[in-house]
Amino acid sequence: MKNQQKCPKCASTDIVAGVELNAGGANAVHLEVCRKQLGGLVQPIEARSKATAYICCQCGFVEVYADTPSQFRSANR
Repeated sequence: MKNQQKCPKCASTDIVAGVELNAGGANAVHLEVCRKQLGGLVQPIEARSKATAYICCQCGFVEVYADTPSQFRSANR
């Protein structure tokens, strides 16, 4: 939906673009990479990005994109 401005589920073009996800208050939702270590401990890795949503007003389908996806490349290695 981000590039075509068309819903992949219902083909509607009634799309609201660039909606910032919000956890309530002033805190925006962030995507974060976490990696499990030995013993089951979860350690966050410093790779974060704000997230932006695209919403189909016809069927309600939502796509979420990281605003800075390149942040995750090094964290995934």
